[in-house]
Amino acid sequence: MYKRPSQAIEQLVRRGDEVTQRLLAFARVEERFPEPVAIGPLIDDVVERIRRECPDTIVIQKKYDAALPEVTGVKSELQQALMNICLNARDAILLHAPSGGSGVVTLEATRSRVTEDLTPALLLPVGTDCVALRVTDTGTGIRQ
Repeated sequence: MYKRPSQAIEQLVRRGDEVTQRLLAFARVEERFPEPVAIGPLIDDVVERIRRECPDTIVIQKKYDAALPEVTGVKSELQQALMNICLNARDAILLHAPSGGSGVVTLEATRSRVTEDLTPALLLPVGTDCVALRVTDTGTGIRQ
């Protein structure tokens, strides 16, 4: 995919800014406190960023109900975790797809409840309402 020089420069500046912000956050000795985070806008932002990182042969989809409740967390950490998972999905498609690097990455959020098998990992009581985030891709995965 050809990008105009101004687009490439703009993209590099954005990436540089993001890396700088992450390094500054890492270097700071400050506590980050969980706060209410709206999932819809978070997903919208992650999808917008991921689209800039993917070729046109990869379709990025999002699925969520606008009425999802807020979750409690550190927004930048949630955003970074979703970005990393989505970039891994992109790489699974680009590096290991027999279709030559075309595929679909889907980021989905649904209302859910904590089940007995999830309780130990989430440290929440069974039956607690929560939001489940799922990233799927059509890549073949990493061969071992």
